[in-house]
Amino acid sequence: MREQSIHNPDDHPTPERRCSVRVCCTGFVEGMSTAPSKLFRGEIRNVSETGCLIYTRANVGVAPGTTVELTFKFAGAGYSALGRVIEALPSSRIRIQFIATDPTFTERIRDICGSTPPGRG
Repeated sequence: MREQSIHNPDDHPTPERRCSVRVCCTGFVEGMSTAPSKLFRGEIRNVSETGCLIYTRANVGVAPGTTVELTFKFAGAGYSALGRVIEALPSSRIRIQFIATDPTFTERIRDICGSTPPGRG
């Protein structure tokens, strides 16, 4: 069965923008943006191999394209990642694309999602 979109009059399936499965979660995250240097704290609401969604209590004021260093807990373990802000919404949400992550985090998220890395499955 093919997924259809009401926004696509040609009845072609709309490509999915996500590259990996998201996992809904709640966990504390601390981030530090570079250029300008800003510390922020928030809650991760979902995470995947390629990025995460963070809710903050206030608008952090980081622009798309800003590099951020993240420290967070996921599935009971602590991890760190380097990411890029994809979208900073006025409703105090930040979408982050991971640039580099702890290799154990990548393996853990693959275990949870049941996915295999490209070329291995």
